[in-house]
Amino acid sequence: MFRIRILRQRQDNYSYLIQSGQQVWCIDPAEAQPVLQLLQRERLQLVAILNSHAHADHCGANLSLQQASGCPIFGADQRIPGLTTELTTTAQDAALPFRVLFTPGHTRGDCCYLLTDGVETPALFSGDCLFIGGCGRLFEGSAAQLYQSLQQFNTLPDHCQLYCGHDYALDNYRFASRLLPDCREIRHQLQHYEERQRQGQPSVPAQLGDERRANPFLRCHQAALAQVLGCPAAAPVEVFRRLRLAKDQA
Repeated sequence: MFRIRILRQRQDNYSYLIQSGQQVWCIDPAEAQPVLQLLQRERLQLVAILNSHAHADHCGANLSLQQASGCPIFGADQRIPGLTTELTTTAQDAALPFRVLFTPGHTRGDCCYLLTDGVETPALFSGDCLFIGGCGRLFEGSAAQLYQSLQQFNTLPDHCQLYCGHDYALDNYRFASRLLPDCREIRHQLQHYEERQRQGQPSVPAQLGDERRANPFLRCHQAALAQVLGCPAAAPVEVFRRLRLAKDQA
């Protein structure tokens, strides 16, 4: 069985250690020291680093951790520091317990990691593609690309656990509540994450089913959202584009 360990890094980043026995896989390490301290304290072996994309707040610790452990680094973007294996197919790499989902939009070389074996519930590590209550900004890709990337998650079950790259839940659901103030699901999520913040708890993991019901970026097919954004007859991808622009300007 795998144990998923959450590491808060920088101001609002999440990195993850996926542990099986004394072996760990590290997803999106921003800072090396917290990871190295945990490895040393618990006598764990870092067997691989997995990066969702090439931004420094997701791979800034790569070279230090690689130097300390000699571990390989996986990702879908050649710009990732220390990259040893470029992921190019959706097939599960034999060296990894994860399925790779290619999700361009935030950057051109984005990917997410799905863990289904060895866990009680499936776990999706979504980087900056999908956030709790939101999605990533469009730095290198188009709205159409990111919209299509998010559609890949439609096949995942509602009980799938979402582990994203940043703690933006409150900000995202406050925006959503201003946009759709009468939405009961959004109000419930906002109250939930306000309570988690009061208790000093991380926002992750979230359930994907809750996100489908409340996250406006996963609801672009719904008429109420299109109406609010002034495009009642638009296709969902156009609703998504306008929604992303509205969030950027909020």
